[in-house]
Amino acid sequence: MSLDNFQSLSPAEQEFILNSPALEPPEGVVPNFADPNTDTYRSDIAQFTNALCLILSTAAVLTRAYSRFCAKRIEIEDVLAFAVFGTFIGCVYCNFWIIEANGLFVHQWNVQIRHVSLLRYIFHVGLNLCAVTIMLLKAAILLEWQRLFVAPGTRNYFFWTCRLVLWLHILFHASWVVVENTACTPYRKLWDVTVSNGTCIDVRALYIPAAVINLISNIIILVLPQRVIWGLHTSSKNKLGVSLIFAVGILACGAAAFRIADSVRFYKSEDKIYTAAGMYLWVLAEQTSLYIVFCAPAAPKAFKAMGVKWRRMVAFLMPWAKPKVVRFATDEPRSGFDRKLSRNMFAKTGEEGISLTQVRSSRQSISESIEQLHRGDGILCTTHVTVEVAPKEDEDNDSR
Repeated sequence: MSLDNFQSLSPAEQEFILNSPALEPPEGVVPNFADPNTDTYRSDIAQFTNALCLILSTAAVLTRAYSRFCAKRIEIEDVLAFAVFGTFIGCVYCNFWIIEANGLFVHQWNVQIRHVSLLRYIFHVGLNLCAVTIMLLKAAILLEWQRLFVAPGTRNYFFWTCRLVLWLHILFHASWVVVENTACTPYRKLWDVTVSNGTCIDVRALYIPAAVINLISNIIILVLPQRVIWGLHTSSKNKLGVSLIFAVGILACGAAAFRIADSVRFYKSEDKIYTAAGMYLWVLAEQTSLYIVFCAPAAPKAFKAMGVKWRRMVAFLMPWAKPKVVRFATDEPRSGFDRKLSRNMFAKTGEEGISLTQVRSSRQSISESIEQLHRGDGILCTTHVTVEVAPKEDEDNDSR
C-alpha cells in the first residue's frame, strides 16, 4: 500500500492505512496481528543467542580487565575495547527492544503499518551502534597485535599491514555511518514511513559490501599472527598452544560469512522485518567473537592469577589444609638445619607447584659438582658461603 500521499489523506483514511498489514501476505495466508510470532522455534533460538552473546562478551571483558588489574598497566587498546563495550550493550538492548515491541522473526504481513516506524527506528539505531563497536573493537585488536608482535621502533611487514588494515577499516566504517545517517532528507524519513515528502537513497545495497569487507578484515586478523607464532624459537607444543589462543578469530570469520548470506537474503526479500532479524543476530555474534579474540591472549594470565589467589584464600580459611611436602630420597643423614631448610623450602614453593633440586654436599671433585649442577629440570637451589679471615695482628691489638 502506497504512503506517498499519506499526509494529505483524511484521518479516517490514515487510520485505515495504519491498521493495514505492512506487506501483502502470500496467497492463502491471513495476517495475524493478535499473535504475529508464528516462527516460535527461530524466535526462541534468537532470544537464547542474544543472551549468550551478552554473557560471553561480559565474561571476556571481565577477564581482560582482571588481567590488566593484575599487571597494573593499561594500554590504549584496552581503553578502546572497554569504551565500546557500552555501545555493544546498546546493540544487545536494541535486540531485546525489538523482542519486546514485536518479536524476532515475525513476518511483515503480521505487522501493522503503525508499528513499522518504531521497528525501523530500533534497527537504524542498532546498526549505527554495531558499526561503531566493530570499527573500534577491530582497531583495538590490531593495536594489540602490533604491540605484541612488533618490537618498539621496528617497521616491518607486520607493522605496516596492521596500520594499513587499521586505517582502511576505520575509514570504511566511518563512511558507512555517515551514509547511513544522511541517506534520507528529511532525517526522520529514515524510519518514519508516514513521512511522504523528501527523498532517500537505497542504503540496503551497502549491507552486502560491508559484510564482505568485515569478513576480509577478520581473515587478516586471524592469519596475521600465525606466521610470527610459528617462527618463534620454541617447541612445537608451545607454538601450537599459542596459535590456538590466537586462532579463536575463526569464530568471527564464521559469523561474518553467515552475515553475508543473510545480508543477501535481506536485500532480495520484500519481507524486511523477518530477514533483518537474522542479519542483526549475526552482527551481534561477530561482535561477541571479536571480544573473545581481543581478550583470549590475556585469559591464561588472568586464570593463573585467580588460581594463586584462590589457593591463598583456601590456605587462609583452612590452615589445616597443608600443602604436600616432597622429601628428598638420600642415603646420607642430614642435620636438623638441612631438614628444616628442605621443609620450609618445599612448603613455600609447593603453592606454585615448582620443585627444587638439592645438591648434596659431599666430597666430590670440582668437575663432578659442576656436572651435577647441570642435571635435571626446574629451579636449582644452591648455597653460597663466604668466609672472612681476620689477620692475627688485629686480634692482638684488640686484646691489648
